[in-house]
Amino acid sequence: MSALGYILFDKPAHVTSFAALKAIRKTYPDSKTGHSGTLDSFATGLLVVLVGSYSRLAPWFVGLDKVYQASFQFGIGTDTLDPVGKEDSRGSIPDEEAIKSSLSRFVGQIEQIPPRYSALHVQGQRASDLALKGKDFQLKARPITVYALELQNYDEASGKAEFRIHCSSGTYVRALARDIARACGTCAHVSALRRTRIGPFSLDQIDRPLEFPLHAIDPDTASALGLEVLRLTESQTQLFSNGHTALLDELRASAGGLQDLAVFGQDSRLKGILKNSQNRLVYGPVLHSSREDY
Repeated sequence: MSALGYILFDKPAHVTSFAALKAIRKTYPDSKTGHSGTLDSFATGLLVVLVGSYSRLAPWFVGLDKVYQASFQFGIGTDTLDPVGKEDSRGSIPDEEAIKSSLSRFVGQIEQIPPRYSALHVQGQRASDLALKGKDFQLKARPITVYALELQNYDEASGKAEFRIHCSSGTYVRALARDIARACGTCAHVSALRRTRIGPFSLDQIDRPLEFPLHAIDPDTASALGLEVLRLTESQTQLFSNGHTALLDELRASAGGLQDLAVFGQDSRLKGILKNSQNRLVYGPVLHSSREDY
């Protein structure tokens, strides 16, 4: 029987996000398993792993904001902006006041040019592949939001700084290190990175790190994901599970806003998603939880 739910997983360093899930795939061999948002191989921290038909809910996870603990090494630049790359520059080590005074320009809605070594595609190829080949190309700046950027500790003798960063999805912490260093007249790279939170999910919620327990989305979690909660009667639940379009007009009156809806049955289990498209409800993923286990 296929498993169904999500797992909060603390990824170790020196392994890709895909490879890190090997133990989870072994635990649930009959279920599709994927994560919503990767971490670089050198990085550690939170991955939200979607199991079974929960993998169809990935679009409602990938845009969540993130919180990181990051170490920046000022005075040394690398081509990848992280410890995996080759050193390509040396610069001065800024004083603490110079770093602090530069931070305000990187908080709020800003434009960020992604790293050349990234998974973004340029003319049908990964930017990282083009960079490895020594190709000349330009990445366009993209809008991101940095909600908080805090310098927590700084050793001026070594140039090592510790930051807490709360940012929108799509933010490259490596690019933040590059740009903050440039604002201080030097170079830097991210020497360590740990993701501690994704939207409403945090590392603190992992109490059995080696057992990979499955969790179900409840109404509170659905709200935290930006979904409106809709509860169905037993008869409506049956119609919803069978994809009856006539039900949508009836439910339209129950939808309060313009958000997508998380649909729950009388058993408080998530039955699926209704997309709110131009003030019209359409079926999103329908989870047949009656035939699957949490």
